[in-house]
Amino acid sequence: MNRQGIYHEPKSRYAYPYDKKTLHLRIRTAKDDLIQVKVIAFDPYSYIPNEHGEWIFDLSKRFFIEMKKEHSDELFDYWFCEVHEIDTLRIRYAFVLEDHLDSMFYGPYLTCSMSAYENIAEKGNHYFNFPYINEEDLYKGPDWVKNSVWYQIFPERFHRSDQGPEIQGLLPWGSEEIVTNEMVFGGNLMGIIHKLDYIKQLGITGIYFTPIFESPSTHKYDTTDYYKIDSAFGDNETLKLLIEEAHKREIKVMLDGVFNHCGYYHPYWQDVIIKGKKSMYYDCFYIDGDEIHVKDENIIFSYPTMETISKLNYRIFGTAPNMPKWNTSNPIARAHLIHVGRYWIENYNIDGWRLDVSNEVSHDFWRAFRKEMKTLKEDLYIIGENWDNSYPWVQGDQFDGVMNYELLNVIWNFIGVEDIREKYSVKMFVEALGNYTVNYPKNILPFLFNMVDSHDTARVMTVSQGDIRKAKLIYLLQFILPGSPSIMYGSEIGLKGNFESARGCMIFNENTEKHPLYVFLKELIDYRKKHEVFRTEAYRIEEIFQEKNSIFIVKTFGEENLYVLINNSHEKHDYQVLGKEIQLDEFSYYVRLNNREILSF
Repeated sequence: MNRQGIYHEPKSRYAYPYDKKTLHLRIRTAKDDLIQVKVIAFDPYSYIPNEHGEWIFDLSKRFFIEMKKEHSDELFDYWFCEVHEIDTLRIRYAFVLEDHLDSMFYGPYLTCSMSAYENIAEKGNHYFNFPYINEEDLYKGPDWVKNSVWYQIFPERFHRSDQGPEIQGLLPWGSEEIVTNEMVFGGNLMGIIHKLDYIKQLGITGIYFTPIFESPSTHKYDTTDYYKIDSAFGDNETLKLLIEEAHKREIKVMLDGVFNHCGYYHPYWQDVIIKGKKSMYYDCFYIDGDEIHVKDENIIFSYPTMETISKLNYRIFGTAPNMPKWNTSNPIARAHLIHVGRYWIENYNIDGWRLDVSNEVSHDFWRAFRKEMKTLKEDLYIIGENWDNSYPWVQGDQFDGVMNYELLNVIWNFIGVEDIREKYSVKMFVEALGNYTVNYPKNILPFLFNMVDSHDTARVMTVSQGDIRKAKLIYLLQFILPGSPSIMYGSEIGLKGNFESARGCMIFNENTEKHPLYVFLKELIDYRKKHEVFRTEAYRIEEIFQEKNSIFIVKTFGEENLYVLINNSHEKHDYQVLGKEIQLDEFSYYVRLNNREILSF
């Protein structure tokens, strides 16, 4: 038995409470090394007196659970089981690992052969301990999120209403390809209000706005005033109207909070520039020295060079000298940012915060932020912008979810073209998908914010190299895998672009709602709303057709069964599944709900 491959960690994604009386356990072992894994478990206070009056472990109170292999990759197998109805809310457990030669006992202090140490499993002190399921420590996401479908809007480029602010020098709407962020077309909040019925008609239940607070840029990630809607978009009252109108249509609204850094013209930063270390806001930022060394705005706002950055004596976001980084441990900065979070909930009834560059801000600040926000609105949805594995942020004390770039990468690498992404075979896709899935507790997966493009990535149609068949496969995977799906505005009508060029103008005309991607997504959304089998976190890879680069996925919930067969290859193929022969064209799919074929290609 390969002992080096064995891994378990108590009170982690390998051992966590799923609900008030259910514990989930996982263990990792070497690939194809074991034939069976069992859990031995008991209440840690299961002791009885023997004939000598000594307290001994009550063997009759132990129970055994057979684990199932839930995932395998190139190196490891991952085993899983549920421990139900833990009435005392506490448990000790260990693992019995079996290969063709022996059974091994695996606990926190030793791994040993059960034949060599016959009584090892009878000693309670050799077991892992889950001391107590405390209800206040349970992960709790807002229930409404599990049923949500999001629509991401970059306000400057979604829709321009003549009832919005008058701005001189605007480019004609959609007249030019986006080559720089600073191109201004004049999208505004009133324009979004006028298109809420369109958003509702698509089936959307939540809108995520990129930043809308006062800022000199079009992207607004360099905030000047967190309490004021940027005048290019409208004013605070316009946002209030937008939220009220969205709520009338049962659409939630999530704002973008840029709390890692602020803009150069934020009043706190301006005070520091003028007064240096004498400013009461000096320690709101990370500064080395008594004053700011580089103050020339022509340099600050020019294209950053390594020479410019090397002269800065303050910390910044990325390579942006015009975005000084907040010191969120400073009481003044912390109070300011948390009050901003409160303000938009208390006065405008927002439903969520998306937190920019969240992995660069301290866990301590996010814990304080969450506590404050949840006291105001318990079902507020809080997500972070994390591009990597985010388990440390979603354990119930910081975020409800994250922008799920992990899943985006897994799907893109399978469906996307080689010059855009690394190309996964179906085997690599299944391994990557499984690794992502087992990296999170199952009760967290439904609350992750699943997108397949965003304002910071290429568009789906660009990743698909203009092939609408591949785009449909990307969206199909997004909608059947666990999480709350999001559509980037305009991707439903096939907008293309990569990063800045992806932030193009939305086009509304008589053909918008006839676009095949719009029709497909509307149908997907409708099925997801009506059938919980689409939304459940449980799925299984029923079969991999390696030579055909194809996959058969099954989801089950109650009486419903969802069957999804995907052909991700350049050739037609025949498949024997569900007791019948199915032929699929290149880059196509077969989806069946119970006994009915749905989602025709």
